[in-house]
Amino acid sequence: SGNRPLELKINGTTEIASMDFVGTGGWTQWDTVSTSQTLNSGNNTVRITVVGSSGGNLDELTVGPVGSAAKGTSKSRNISMADVSLASDTKFSIKNYPNPFNTATTLAYQLTESSIVTIDIYNFYGQKVASLATNEQQSAGGHSKVWDPTSLSNVSSGIYVCVIQIKNTNTSVVKSHKLNFVR
Repeated sequence: SGNRPLELKINGTTEIASMDFVGTGGWTQWDTVSTSQTLNSGNNTVRITVVGSSGGNLDELTVGPVGSAAKGTSKSRNISMADVSLASDTKFSIKNYPNPFNTATTLAYQLTESSIVTIDIYNFYGQKVASLATNEQQSAGGHSKVWDPTSLSNVSSGIYVCVIQIKNTNTSVVKSHKLNFVR
């Protein structure tokens, strides 16, 4: 409930000092907040940071050309900051199923061209808890990886962030995705 603001910086410059995230009234109700910003050609660093002690909860950051949701966020739980370096003209998609999950989840992603892929899983404190791919050369098309945290002693129920980095001859793109693990 109430306003839960986040600051938006692009390439170190504050673009929005206090982006409003109004509470939705529950964990099962999501909302989207959008803003249009101009990105430089090539790589850009987008940083979302909590303003004060009760910032909005970031689930997803989407960057795309004008006409799509240039930058959008969805409400979720306990993720208070994200640093993402993005190339403004490259797209790929990622999803996981089931989500929430209590044993294993499949991360499915689509590459638009042959790329080197790194996939890491982080807890809400920003600590890496698993690596699913490290600099793997993968062809264009659909791919998937399975994460089964049940055998890991350092993983408990909660929200985790899958960070996938895609590199190819022209670009380097990083995207994050929320995973909800329930033991």
